[in-house]
Amino acid sequence: MGYSDSDGMVEREMAALLLGRLALNRLNDALGIDWPAVLERQAVRLLKEVQSILRRDELTDFEIVEELVCLFEHNGFDAGATHDFG
Repeated sequence: MGYSDSDGMVEREMAALLLGRLALNRLNDALGIDWPAVLERQAVRLLKEVQSILRRDELTDFEIVEELVCLFEHNGFDAGATHDFG
């Protein structure tokens, strides 16, 4: 059984990843930005926000999942339709 990608989404995502890498390399060369350090700070911030949501005892499991999905979407991570129960 093969994988079907009729809308070309996989190819677009791979192209975006490649273009992003090329852009980061150029920006790093031009500006000397320490991208690993920038990304690490953002990752730590995001993990702290996840932790904060998980510690909210007043939320139901469903509300926690919804909060996490919204957090990830707000930060550019697409959850797709898999969390849409309505």
